[in-house]
Amino acid sequence: MNVRYSLLGLLFVMAQVAVAQQMRCDTIFTTVNFERGYSVIDLDYKDNRSTLEGLCERLRTLSSDPGLSIDSVMVQGFASPDGLTSKNIILAEKRARNIVSYLSSVTPLPENLFSVESSGVDWEKLERMVGESAMPYRDEVLEIIRTVPVWVIRGGKIVDSRKRRLGMLHGGKPYNYMAENFFPALRHADFRTIVCMTSVITPPSVSYKSEDDSVETLSPALEASTETVVERIADEAPAETPVTSGQQTGLRKPGLLALKTNMLYDLAAVPNLGVEISFCKKYSLSVNGMYAWWSNDARHRFYRIYGGDVELRRYLGGRRLFEGHHIGAYCQMLTYDFSFGRKGIMGDKWTYGAGLSYGYSLSLSNRLNIDFSIGVGYLWGKYKKYHPADGCYVWDSTNSRKWFGPTNAEISLVYVIGGKGGSR
Repeated sequence: MNVRYSLLGLLFVMAQVAVAQQMRCDTIFTTVNFERGYSVIDLDYKDNRSTLEGLCERLRTLSSDPGLSIDSVMVQGFASPDGLTSKNIILAEKRARNIVSYLSSVTPLPENLFSVESSGVDWEKLERMVGESAMPYRDEVLEIIRTVPVWVIRGGKIVDSRKRRLGMLHGGKPYNYMAENFFPALRHADFRTIVCMTSVITPPSVSYKSEDDSVETLSPALEASTETVVERIADEAPAETPVTSGQQTGLRKPGLLALKTNMLYDLAAVPNLGVEISFCKKYSLSVNGMYAWWSNDARHRFYRIYGGDVELRRYLGGRRLFEGHHIGAYCQMLTYDFSFGRKGIMGDKWTYGAGLSYGYSLSLSNRLNIDFSIGVGYLWGKYKKYHPADGCYVWDSTNSRKWFGPTNAEISLVYVIGGKGGSR
């Protein structure tokens, strides 16, 4: 009988150990935000830097633990309703793939572990945001989102859409409100993975009585075979420690240099070229030059102007390089000679100017901007009046020029070398 009870006790302990083998799982979820129309990761947009650095640090820690298992990772891309639906689906997929490229380059996770999904517009998140808000016409907006299909198809043709209904509602006021307040949060890519581990709980000691009422216990060797439970992943706080970013695929390095040409001068047949260099995050220094020498002496025509300016700028509200509102201070110098008939005006050596500027740089793409700028300041110098006669130019008088007012105007096409993806 002692043998029988010993076998039963051993089987009971084995069952306890098997039950104690538990699978503990923790879901890691992270959202990376994107600007309108962009799929390139911008670490300085919203809280992307701390989010990605914390995620990478945590993935490195989990990957180094032999007791953990990361079987698959899902990255899902989203877009806002702005733009064409087909383009939004492509844009959302690019956002997800850039997250995959970035994480596979800076963490031990191989790229084939990731799966990518493009979900287009994140209507579910928009519905939640509208429902939690006090926006105008909230109930009507929710009714459209919940009842109108993304595409209304009749007879095999698209006759209506959810986006169209929202755009037409009350003259577009609710749509414009959502575009300003909600759409930026819809431009994102979500990272989701489940990390699992096997933990072993030490079973209690098992004792039983034999027929002779003596107490017997399990052997010490069997008791020592159990292990201490490791710390649960679910109790860990998300890592926030910054990490050093290595090569980051999908993350464009910011350009510090931009080339530009003032299209107002180009229209006036004055070739020009400028260089703008960024420094100290929000400041830039630009140097611009122009040169034109057109003449037709047979008709006494003459058109000559050359010079340049230097401007120190500070960008105010743009999220990236060379973008947004800016103010500046500039100085300029130029000389000129104009003769289109019987009289001519020629600058006596150099004319100088200095002033303050204000402008706005509008982003067209990751590399192109159009920069609008106006400068008000003081211009001074001397000029000569003359008239052509018998193949010569006869001097008439020398005059002083002193002018306070607009002294600089610019509508420039700007090309940023390297792109604006990693801005301030």
